[in-house]
Amino acid sequence: MHLRWGKRGSDGAHQDLIDQLEAARQEWRAARAYFDSVSDSDLVLEAVHRLEASQRKYIHLWKTARAQGLRVDRERMARFLLDQQSGISS
Repeated sequence: MHLRWGKRGSDGAHQDLIDQLEAARQEWRAARAYFDSVSDSDLVLEAVHRLEASQRKYIHLWKTARAQGLRVDRERMARFLLDQQSGISS
């Protein structure tokens, strides 16, 4: 699922930030999949750090986008967050 970002009157100047957000979202999902797949106690700790770091990066970019006036479709965001909580990948 791709999140749709938009800003009234935007001419694509924010596309780099949108691309960074999408990459960070994919990184977060990959970290979640890695966390779900490891069972060795040494790797679990690494997976937790990876997951937390990717989540923080995504949240930081999200706040930056919001501060610049970008908005995302609420319905798509709700589905994304529910998927993240349940570990479902789409």
